[in-house]
Amino acid sequence: MANLSTSQSISDREMLQILAVLHYVLAGLTLFCGLVPAVIMLLVTVFTVDIVGVYEIFYWVEVFSLSAVLAVGLIVGIIMVLLIGLPLLLLISGDCIRQRKGYWFSLVLGCLLLPCTPLGTALGIFTLVVLCRTSVRQLYGLEIADS
Repeated sequence: MANLSTSQSISDREMLQILAVLHYVLAGLTLFCGLVPAVIMLLVTVFTVDIVGVYEIFYWVEVFSLSAVLAVGLIVGIIMVLLIGLPLLLLISGDCIRQRKGYWFSLVLGCLLLPCTPLGTALGIFTLVVLCRTSVRQLYGLEIADS
């Protein structure tokens, strides 16, 4: 195991701090973007029930078939869970990075962020680049295999 120079170690610590902050920022942005459609959907539903009335909504459910309405509701529900679940994972990952714990969790989340364009892709690449450094792995206390 090679000894780390002080400047490299400080640089890696700064990169990990920046990475943790970027995870928090993307979590906030993703949560905001996930909650806006949820609030709009809720408001549209409430105002539709008030204006049209419950009877007419049930009439349209029968016209469009209950299975189609349930399928759309299931798809929207899955999307909402993903839009609210991803920020929670990002917050946990940011906290893990800040505390130098959960290396593999943060690394896998970095891979999962790659298809989330454009900000998720940039953060995913930055996460992978920083966490794959040998000196960063040593900061996490992981064993480095001699090659």
